[in-house]
Amino acid sequence: MKLFVTGTTGFVGSTLLLNALRNPSVERIAASVRNPAKLANLLETEGFPSPPPKLQILSGDTSEWNFSKANFSPTACVHCAGTLFSNDPAAYFAGNVEGTRNLLAKLPPSCRTILLSSQSAAGPSPSGPLEESSPCSPISFYGKSKREMELVAQEAFFEKNETVILRPPIILGARDTATLPLFQMAQSPLCFKPGREEKKLSWISVDDLVSAIFAILGADSGKSGIYFVAAQEPTTDLALIRETARSLKKNPTIVRIPKLFLRALGAVSEKIPAIGKAVPSLTPDRCQELLFDSWVVSPALFQKNFSWQASESLFSALCKTRDSYRQRGLLRFSNSPE
Repeated sequence: MKLFVTGTTGFVGSTLLLNALRNPSVERIAASVRNPAKLANLLETEGFPSPPPKLQILSGDTSEWNFSKANFSPTACVHCAGTLFSNDPAAYFAGNVEGTRNLLAKLPPSCRTILLSSQSAAGPSPSGPLEESSPCSPISFYGKSKREMELVAQEAFFEKNETVILRPPIILGARDTATLPLFQMAQSPLCFKPGREEKKLSWISVDDLVSAIFAILGADSGKSGIYFVAAQEPTTDLALIRETARSLKKNPTIVRIPKLFLRALGAVSEKIPAIGKAVPSLTPDRCQELLFDSWVVSPALFQKNFSWQASESLFSALCKTRDSYRQRGLLRFSNSPE
């Protein structure tokens, strides 16, 4: 397999790349990266003091890639790059839609392609777990851009290539950055929970997500489509806070914050960029998603078509996330009892 991976310094892309480097079925890997020094630092941290022989680094964004010039013709592609947080709605569509459109135009027709979308492209689940046939109702610019990305791929690529679009929910695990505010909060005596009602949430560990990607790469052809991929059992926002605190040997008091206050906080973060930078989920756009109480999906179709099932527990995924933050000096150690 000749594998092309985008977003290799990001959360999912870096985990996928490290797994692919150790996977004997992957003959060659081309890694797309805007900052080669950042990738080199990641590889060194993970036990690769120099780039492995089967790794080829392609610098730049989608408008700059040239497979012919690089003498690399991928047989498989996993597109992990994209815009996750921004105060500029146009940035979501530039990164998630136009970036994907540029990539698809450059891939050879025989390339098996996996695109990472998001549960946000489908929206919340007020009437029970979402299935692939459920109507899409994205509520944030991020979700709308991911949905448009899916439509671009369906129109331009589904008939030409073997293409699978994955919609993961919350992703947890080593090298994550989005949940750092949750861990920092869980070290304090008080933890603040958005909304008074308990929220139901699907989730997946990054290691399970990567195993799902390899299940696609190793499967028979003819399974193009959009799939939800998640842990078998959803969790709640309260359980997520409590399990995070338990991983830190803490037992904070949880304070429920009214949704009206969340709206106000989102508006303030727009005026004070430092707030949105510190807690990206509190930007006015992404704050919209915190106002809904059910974000649950069914992974049944993906499990059936690809003979796959998530295996990692929530606590295990959170412990790996904690250890990664501590390794990078982003989270202090604590010997306080539970």
